[in-house]
Amino acid sequence: MRLSATILFVVVCLCAAGCGRKTADFAVSLNPLSVNEWKAMPVEQKYEIESFERLKLGNPRLQRQQEWDQFSRTVIVPSRQRDLPGKKSHPSLSE
Repeated sequence: MRLSATILFVVVCLCAAGCGRKTADFAVSLNPLSVNEWKAMPVEQKYEIESFERLKLGNPRLQRQQEWDQFSRTVIVPSRQRDLPGKKSHPSLSE
């Protein structure tokens, strides 16, 4: 019983400490991306979360949630519909 509690404690501590990179470290390691660069990206990379984060880094106005939401509705969603017809958009990108 005591061994189980010890193992559980270690697992909980490791989970609480987190694994992988921190959000701040992740953002710093990304290269900013312009809208034109994003539009020219291969479809396989264009709609990944990392690409969106790079896009926000390259465009300070897109870091405001209201601006990002509008950009998503007016640029990302239509582009995704053209690039990937028949695929559903991620809920955070839909109206």
